[in-house]
Amino acid sequence: MRAAKILWLVGVVVLVTAAGAEAREGYIVRLAGASVQPTGDLSMDESDAFPLGDGTTLEERIQAKVEADSAFGFCIDIERRFNDLFGLGFTVMRADHDIDLTGSATVLIRDNATNTILFQETEALTMPLGSVDMTPILVGANFHFGGSERVDLYAGPFVGLIDFGDLTFEGERLAFKDEFAYGATLGLDVALGQGSAAFSASARYMVAGAQTDEAQSDTLDLDPLVVLFGLGYRF
Repeated sequence: MRAAKILWLVGVVVLVTAAGAEAREGYIVRLAGASVQPTGDLSMDESDAFPLGDGTTLEERIQAKVEADSAFGFCIDIERRFNDLFGLGFTVMRADHDIDLTGSATVLIRDNATNTILFQETEALTMPLGSVDMTPILVGANFHFGGSERVDLYAGPFVGLIDFGDLTFEGERLAFKDEFAYGATLGLDVALGQGSAAFSASARYMVAGAQTDEAQSDTLDLDPLVVLFGLGYRF
């Protein structure tokens, strides 16, 4: 959380400092709804074997994956335009994701002498693990390719941190680390009428994961695709 606050402060300082430079285009503030669709997961494949003493072995195998569900959130983006071609953006998003475990558990008894399976049963696993708040705080460079004053197409890279909330499962509280994230943005602003308002839409792909504070814990790959629709205002 401390690192996320530091990045927030850095973003504000950068934008305020940029305000002192001569900028042809000024600022644009974008407020948008965000559809956040994680594309990664955490795969698990665990097995154990227990000799039964009668020439057979009991084997257990769990194959499962932990995934974050798609979620709807919100986003605020402030961009400082330095000229027609370049701008610096500062973005904060927030969404609440449900975390689920799905897969299968298999139990079988094997004859040691012939390696024959004498009994086998497989059961589907579906278990909600709770929900986690995800707040990416990002700084990026936007390169603009607008063909007219009304339509502005832009793209560029970004970096930042993700601040995660805690997850509570069966009375246990799991805290997550702040995680580094990076990715790319493709966006479009279309002026509404003759004023300063604009329709704003963009897509962001973010490489990011979630890891608990526990030592040697595995990382849940999130790698979300974020689609945003909203309004912008230039000043």
